[in-house]
Amino acid sequence: EEGEDYSGGRDLDALKAFAATLGPGCSAAMLDKCTDEEKVELEEVMALPEEERMKQIEGLKAKIKAKEAEHEKFVEGLQAQYETSQKGVETLKKEVAPKMKLLKAAAAPKPAATAKDEV
Repeated sequence: EEGEDYSGGRDLDALKAFAATLGPGCSAAMLDKCTDEEKVELEEVMALPEEERMKQIEGLKAKIKAKEAEHEKFVEGLQAQYETSQKGVETLKKEVAPKMKLLKAAAAPKPAATAKDEV
C-alpha cells in the first residue's frame, strides 16, 4: 500500500546503496525475510483481530492528519509574519528613498584619477 520514505543522500552512491536494499521485506507472506525479533513482533500483531488492527491503523492515520493540520497552521502563521515584515521593509524603503537620494546628491564628486606621465 504505502512504501517507506527515502531520506538518504541524493548522490549516485547513496542512491545505489539504497537501491541494493530494495526488495520484499518482512511481512506475513514473507516470514522467511524476517529476523527473529521481527517475527515475534509480527506474530503479536497478526494475533490481533482484524478490527483491532484496522482501529489502530485508523488511529495512527488520525494522529498524522492532526499533526499535519497543526503544522499547516504553523506555516500559515509564519507566512503571515513574513508578509508583514516584507511590507515593513518595503514601506521603510519608500520612506527613506527621498532622503537617501538627497544625501547621495549632496556628496561631492570624487576627483577622477589622472594618469601622470613620467618623463
